[in-house]
This record gives sequence, structure tokens and C-alpha cells, in this order.
Amino acid sequence: MARILISLGWAYYKKAQIEERDDYLFMALQKLEEAIKLLEDPYIFEHLET
Repeated sequence: MARILISLGWAYYKKAQIEERDDYLFMALQKLEEAIKLLEDPYIFEHLET
């Protein structure tokens, strides 16, 4: 489940970049926060650096 949330968060993040929409960025951060809670892995946010 966490890996799905990571992928979904990444997709929302990329969509936010392309469409320049903050609502997608907010959704991306929500999904990544959920994934972090499930995996207890703080390094997930490194995806946002690429």
C-alpha cells in the first residue's frame, strides 16, 4: 500500500509541476506523508528533489 501511495504522490507532484497547480502539490504531499507513516521511511521525500 505504501508503495502505491509513493507512486501516486509522485504522479501528483509531476502533474503539479507541469500544470503549475498548488492543489496537486498539496495532494502529492498528503500521499507522501501517508506513505511515510506506513513505511516509517523518512527518505521518501528525496523523490521531490529530482
